[in-house]
Amino acid sequence: ASCKAHPVCSNLIGVCCPTAEGVFLGCCEAGRRRLASSSKRHKVTLGDGSQWLLHASLPIALEEGKALTATIKEKTILRLAYVPDEQTEALLDDHATSYAVSGRVAW
Repeated sequence: ASCKAHPVCSNLIGVCCPTAEGVFLGCCEAGRRRLASSSKRHKVTLGDGSQWLLHASLPIALEEGKALTATIKEKTILRLAYVPDEQTEALLDDHATSYAVSGRVAW
């Protein structure tokens, strides 16, 4: 909807709730929306169009506002990875339960 239709967003130009990319800005009356029911896998598209994959060791529910938020009550391992294409997404899904516990990076 037009930013003008939302009092707090009315100083912005264009569409805000959601934006053309499907993002609800913090000034939207809804403020937050649940992205999906509790799941171990979430695919998130940012305002710049980049796609990210979040794998969790336990199901979590994400909510969208100015930031993605989740309430996690148990020890949970999160893996966040950039997804440039479908092939990479499939590879990340195939290895969703794998994660590094140590390592060394050399430049």
